[in-house]
Parts: sequence; structure tokens; C-alpha cells
Amino acid sequence: MFVLKIGGSLLTHKDRYCTPNHDVLDAYARTLSEHWPTFRGRLVLVVGGGSYGNQVPVRYALTDATEPWQSINVMTMTTKMFEWLTIIADTLRKHGVPGYPFQSSSWITTNDGVPATVSTQPILHALELGLLPVLSGDLVFDAAKSFVIFSSDQIPELLVDSLPIRRVAMLTDVPGIKSGHQPDEIVPLVTGANKRDVLQLTGASTHPDVTGGMRNKLTAALRLAECGVESVICDGTNPQVMMSALVDDPPPGTLIRFDRELDSPEEGGDSR
Repeated sequence: MFVLKIGGSLLTHKDRYCTPNHDVLDAYARTLSEHWPTFRGRLVLVVGGGSYGNQVPVRYALTDATEPWQSINVMTMTTKMFEWLTIIADTLRKHGVPGYPFQSSSWITTNDGVPATVSTQPILHALELGLLPVLSGDLVFDAAKSFVIFSSDQIPELLVDSLPIRRVAMLTDVPGIKSGHQPDEIVPLVTGANKRDVLQLTGASTHPDVTGGMRNKLTAALRLAECGVESVICDGTNPQVMMSALVDDPPPGTLIRFDRELDSPEEGGDSR
């Protein structure tokens, strides 16, 4: 099994309100169609919210439930995100890929931002039918905070207990995690031994992003590594990189992988 996570900075114009980048979305759908016989029943697609997931909660004061918010506006995040998922599923269908969108607030709840209940059975059934589950972040209900904005970067780890995932490929608008030494130099491998140093190199996105930018991606990837699932963070500007990011070894970009024989329990501990 594989999980492909395409960042919202690639698929939307993040500096505009709810604006898809149709050319890029269409190119990704064509690429997925070319490789669909290989991945049918073995792939889950996660998409970033981009100008939907980051612009809507700001406009309607939903980024933080501890601040004043209006109940009449709570639905806007989920309805706009499902509008976005519908656009994606329609584009996939046009290219012969049977995408099926899942509304995250219907299968995830949290407690103080931490996943509390996760129901993946409908997703598993979709895979058995040969469909491509299309997942995203969203507003989800929270036992302690009423609701939270749940990042798409955290979606893959919710599938680990249900699916034998080999790799999660996170495609972004940057080539990987930058080393800080040379402008284009990236960190090729993150392990338990260097994870703390690499975390210090990450920060917020240069685009509007309510869920934490590259640092959030890396911490999510580290949690996956602790579960034995490797991740790749790489440049997805060219959709053709998808196959290499999913199956090549070494892949392009930054690979996050723990070696259980080399990384001690202390080094492989909780990255949060």
C-alpha cells in the first residue's frame, strides 16, 4: 500500500480564496490515470486544503475555537473542503480514475487536537472495490475544544493501523527539507539520530498555512517512522515525479526512515 499526499500549494493558488490550479490538477489526474493499473486498490490519495483549508477558517474565524466564533459559520469549512474534494474527484473521473471523496469530520474526532476516534472501515471498503479514496484535512469535532482544524499532513498516520503502508510520499513546492548550508542543498535522510537537528531547520510555510508548514510535515513523518512507515518529502511541481517518490530507493527529496537496529528507543521516541 502507498499513500500519495499532494500539497495544497501545488493544486491551488494559496494566495487566493478557494481557487484551484486546474492545469496542475489536470496534469496530476492524467499521471494517476497512466499508472492506475499499477496502483488500483493499493493507493490512497491525500490532498492539502491549500486556498480552501487555509483561507476559509481565517475568513470565518474558525482557526481557534478558544477565540470567539459563530455556530452558523462552522459548516463553511467542511462544505468548502467537500467542494474542493468534489472538484478533485470530478477531474480524476474525467481521466478514468475512480476517485471517491471522504469528508474527514465524518470519520475522525479528536480530543485536544489528538485523534480520539478514527473509523477507517469505509476507506478499506472503497479500496476493496478498486476505488481511489480521496482524503483531506478539515474541521473536525473535538471533545476538549469543540472543534479543531485537522491538518491533511496528519491523515496518513491514521491509516497505519488498518493498512500495510510501505511509503507515504508528500509532494510539495520545495525539493525537500533544506539543510541551511547552501540555497538548494537538502537533507537526504532523516533518522532517529539526526531528527532533532533537522527539526530545528524547519519552520512555517511562506504561503498562508494554518497548520504549521514544513515543521508539521516533518513531525507527522517522524511519527510515521516510529510506526515503521517511511516517508518522502519532495518537489511535486512536475507530476511525473509521483512514481519515483512512491517506489524509488533512494527517492528524490528527503527520506524519513528509522532503522530499528540503529535507532535506539530513546532516539526513536515521541517527536511531538
